[in-house]
Amino acid sequence: MKGLKTTLVAVCLGAATPGCIEHDNFPENRLEEQRTVALPAHQFGHQKPPTMPAWEGEPPVGEHVPVVQTSGELAIQDAVMLGNYGSIGLIEPIEAVAKGWSEPDYTTISLEATAPNGRVAMLMLELQVGLDELVPRTVFTDEDHSLAVTVIGCAGSASGSWDIDDAATSVRVTVSSMDPESPYAIVHVQASFGVPGKWDTTVLSGALELGGFIPE
Repeated sequence: MKGLKTTLVAVCLGAATPGCIEHDNFPENRLEEQRTVALPAHQFGHQKPPTMPAWEGEPPVGEHVPVVQTSGELAIQDAVMLGNYGSIGLIEPIEAVAKGWSEPDYTTISLEATAPNGRVAMLMLELQVGLDELVPRTVFTDEDHSLAVTVIGCAGSASGSWDIDDAATSVRVTVSSMDPESPYAIVHVQASFGVPGKWDTTVLSGALELGGFIPE
């Protein structure tokens, strides 16, 4: 584990609830959205820009059409969790199992870890942005009402046996850079539960290294 590296995740630490267990955040059979790009009709000097051939059905033999992946499972490594939500008592970062899925205008990341006291916690993050917008020096908060950013936290005696399952009342997601040569970015998620400033407010945090899509 290389250190604190966080991703967008939703916290799940509680009683067995449909919100944490049955919600399908990582569809594997969802059809990928097809998009068409219209090239500008303006000219560069005395030359027109190249035009894409309008193929009907399959492209001509010998022609290669590059495919850009816009959705799929995310490459995530070195995930950790920290916090006192759901009596997990994680005062030091602990290794977490992470998975994520992204498509145009939607990304979800989940983290799950077992605390030394045996309690299991899950953090599930959902963002209304695609992977292309999760770039270094970007911050997402639930205070920006133009963008849905949510975290769900669950805790329980075992994975899937949640006795606590709540939506965070405050969420902050930051994306920062690693080594310039690395294809990964650091994502950190902090979620608060309860009324800010009150004695019973608890926190669940996660960090991870986020890469691109896992090739299909």
